[in-house]
Amino acid sequence: MSRIRALVLSYAPHESILSIIWYHWVASTLTGMTMTIERALPFDFLIVGSQRSGTTLMRLILECHSAVQCHDEEAAHMLLAGQTPLANARRLVGLKVPQLTEQLSSTTFRQDSFYQLGGDHTCELPNCYSGQKLIFMIRDARDTVASMLALPRWLEMYSWPVLRYKMLHEKYFSDTYAHEISLLRKSPFPRVAAAALIWRYKVDALFDYLDKGYPILPVWYETLVSSPTVEMIRVCAFLQIPWEEAVLHHSRMSHSELAPDGRAIGNTDPSRSIDSTSVGQWKSYLEDGHLAEIVKITGSLQGKLYPQAGDTVARG
Repeated sequence: MSRIRALVLSYAPHESILSIIWYHWVASTLTGMTMTIERALPFDFLIVGSQRSGTTLMRLILECHSAVQCHDEEAAHMLLAGQTPLANARRLVGLKVPQLTEQLSSTTFRQDSFYQLGGDHTCELPNCYSGQKLIFMIRDARDTVASMLALPRWLEMYSWPVLRYKMLHEKYFSDTYAHEISLLRKSPFPRVAAAALIWRYKVDALFDYLDKGYPILPVWYETLVSSPTVEMIRVCAFLQIPWEEAVLHHSRMSHSELAPDGRAIGNTDPSRSIDSTSVGQWKSYLEDGHLAEIVKITGSLQGKLYPQAGDTVARG
């Protein structure tokens, strides 16, 4: 195991508030030295991770910072494709792109529409990632799967087509996850197994990028919603922007890129304050058989990221 991998696995979310403030002070000092930015690409950082792991919440939070302009998936893909110009850019531009989480070391970016249309290469873009910072959202596999299943038809409309194409047409994927794909095909709970496999291959990318030395900040969803001040100080320090209290109050702010009903992608309510009520929601959705399928598919990865859960991953 590489030193970098060992570092992330030994990460303690509730690290000393004094050390966090010190890092924040250093970052703020360095930030003041940089006044002019020449942006060759339409983004300075990406928000990645499995879908339903808090990427939208992070986008809404960071959008409240005066130095950050943060775009959701549809606008992000238009910017990456060069279909729309970057207008009124703030000091930093971030793109929320969970669809691309596992593709940052590939030669091309494949949007979900590529898979949904059976491999439509007009929905494929050159990979323009060149070492920008990554905020990688991590969430308990059980809660992530439960969230995927709870959103009406999300799995069938968006993720099944992607997973099916990868299994049939992407050799690297089918070879890497041959065992998990076999389990999925035999599973008595195929929707649960499919959701668990999505979490697995998305989160596997975290360790791939750490080994490659990409600038990456893992953010645990559970810590973000239970200790938002601590976590957002870390995020601001990572992005080298000054701390602003506004990031704790996204529910009071106006937001861009919302649906006509005022919701963000994934039916996220931007008027909902940061809270921890969704932590442990799996207990209301998943049965013992579902948990067993999740354990089979996620393997040791869940235990590495959530060692405190112990064998409760299987039994609750």
